[in-house]
Amino acid sequence: MSFRFCLLASALILAACNGRDTDQSAQSTIRRSAIRGIWWSPEMYQSAAFQINDSTIYYPDDFKEYRYSLSADTILIYRDDGSIFRSVILRATPDTLILVTEGIEEIYTRAETPVP
Repeated sequence: MSFRFCLLASALILAACNGRDTDQSAQSTIRRSAIRGIWWSPEMYQSAAFQINDSTIYYPDDFKEYRYSLSADTILIYRDDGSIFRSVILRATPDTLILVTEGIEEIYTRAETPVP
């Protein structure tokens, strides 16, 4: 009886811990849904600056799409040449995205038509 109890208790403890990341600092504090969409820059009024999807970011001026990931407040964009482009996300609201890239703050506005 006590062996079964210990086995059951161990299984419950393992199940409760499963999927938890002990390094909370590496987890994203920005949700993908908050940054997903088409973003415009005041300097680029004729076309969108970029479109963020679930796992990729598309730059229409370059006709290029790259994979990205989120780490805490930073978006990491994986270029074709193996380099990683980093931008810190200062704010992500339904209509505004503020990024700091190489020390330069950039403000983007979401397109009116949401991306599904």
